[in-house]
This record gives sequence, C-alpha cells and structure tokens, in this order.
Amino acid sequence: MFVVWKDAESDSEWGDARSVSRWAEKDALVYDIGWKVFENKKYMVICSQVGPDGDYGNRTKIPQGWILRKQKITFKPKHTQGKKWIKKNLDIG
Repeated sequence: MFVVWKDAESDSEWGDARSVSRWAEKDALVYDIGWKVFENKKYMVICSQVGPDGDYGNRTKIPQGWILRKQKITFKPKHTQGKKWIKKNLDIG
C-alpha cells in the first residue's frame, strides 16, 4: 500500500508570529509504503516489515482523516520463485 498523509508536527524553536505563521503554512506530508494490516472507519495500520514467521513490524497507525491518497501496489521480485527461492537464497524461513 502506498499512502500519502498529513502528519501532526511540533517544533521547539522560538520565533516571532511571522516565522510561526510561515512554519504553520507548510504541510507535514508523509509518504509511506507497507502492508495494510488493518483498516476501519477511524484508522489504517500499515507495516513496513514482515518477519519469516509472518509477524509484522514497524507499524504506523494513521487516522483516516489525515490520509490524502492511498493506492494499492503490488511487489513481485523479478528474479524470485516465491518461498522456495527465499528459503534457498536468503537463508530465512
């Protein structure tokens, strides 16, 4: 899944009202790629890692209202033959 979303942002710098306004006008856009593991009306959870046991890692929970774009993507390694190739060549699983 490819997801573009607006994130909340904080800053500990000091500045006058003008510099704060300039900072506030810029969107904090995040571009994420990962497996969509969960989705409901409130949130989407994507994970960027999958272990050999099928567990997911590095998860991000994104409020649906923050998502600007989501697109399903497919990944097919060019030179692999699936699980057999992974076990043989990557020494996992």
